[in-house]
Amino acid sequence: MKDNLPRLSASPEPWTRYRTLIDLCGRSEKDPDVVSARIAMLADPLVHSLMADLRGWPGKALSSHKSSSQVYHKLAFLSDIGIHSDDPGMPEILAAILALRDDDGVLCIGQRQVETAGNTVASKNIWALCDAPITMAAVAKMGLSEQPDFVRAATFLVNLGRDNGWPCRLSADAAPWRGPGRKQDPCPFATLAMLKLCAAVPALSQSVEADAGAHALLDLWQNSRELHPYMFYMGTDFRKLKVPFVWYDILNVTDTLSRDPSVRKDPRLQGMMDVIRAKALPDGTYAPESDWKPWADAGFAHKGDSSDWLTFLILRIEARLRA
Repeated sequence: MKDNLPRLSASPEPWTRYRTLIDLCGRSEKDPDVVSARIAMLADPLVHSLMADLRGWPGKALSSHKSSSQVYHKLAFLSDIGIHSDDPGMPEILAAILALRDDDGVLCIGQRQVETAGNTVASKNIWALCDAPITMAAVAKMGLSEQPDFVRAATFLVNLGRDNGWPCRLSADAAPWRGPGRKQDPCPFATLAMLKLCAAVPALSQSVEADAGAHALLDLWQNSRELHPYMFYMGTDFRKLKVPFVWYDILNVTDTLSRDPSVRKDPRLQGMMDVIRAKALPDGTYAPESDWKPWADAGFAHKGDSSDWLTFLILRIEARLRA
């Protein structure tokens, strides 16, 4: 890791410089180099563009949760790089996000017209377990992780967990739907999303449900040739390195699991990390093996090109696993 710290600490990507100094070098937020990197990050055109996209929250409805253009994936990236709730432009964005909740306080990205008593029609906010936890994890990381109403809503979602992870689940007012799988099976992506939320909320990070979810994903890895619930596979495409975090892939799963100290020594997680390590370039950096087309202007996401951000993410996982 030390060989690439100078490179990452001087990266032209200000978010990579900022997170490297904080997460890998142990610098304080008050350190002059950290302050400089953060100022540059907040002024970066990509950050401004993503914030502009979020100002119309929830924006145009997109049918696929896998689309990297989904607003909650953009919000998640901003939280990953360290954008705070009080950074310029964020209070207005978060106000719009927090205004769209259901009766349990869960953050939503859509609405549905529902017939109520007396044959009247009401607009109801709706969510799915493959979007709400991503939004809520991002908001938690931006500074709301201990706000009581927020924790209660997150706890409501956590309590939907079972001994094999989280199911395919929608809010009560959403149109009836379930993915292509058995009702008793866990949804791998919903489980991944919920583990992100658990990791972002201290009161939930060591919950029984979080432990069950982590082991559910590890079991799927161990039995990846036989188990493919809801048609989520862990084969060739799953094992390709890809940034930013959007879907169910080896880097996203490994990064999320590495946040849980209780599974860091698990040989199944170490096995996933071995697959990632084998992809290192001769200089110790890493290159995406696939890319998200809407992120083409983000220099760190180009397929085949050495990526400072991707390299940082992998080195941070390594640091967690050594802790």
